[in-house]
Amino acid sequence: MDFTNPGTSQPIQTWRIALRLPSSTRDRDTSMVFMTNLPAAIAAVQLCALYRQCRKIEMHLRY
Repeated sequence: MDFTNPGTSQPIQTWRIALRLPSSTRDRDTSMVFMTNLPAAIAAVQLCALYRQCRKIEMHLRY
């Protein structure tokens, strides 16, 4: 996807990462899709691991 910085009109490079889940969620989803503008030097596996860690913290604080 193409995005533009509204302040500078410069293009913003984004990455779409699709993660196939080992088992479906309670909503029967079998994959998750992430959009990021992090540098390509950060591997997709790292990004997914970071998301998972953040999600665990959010779920813990929820209760």
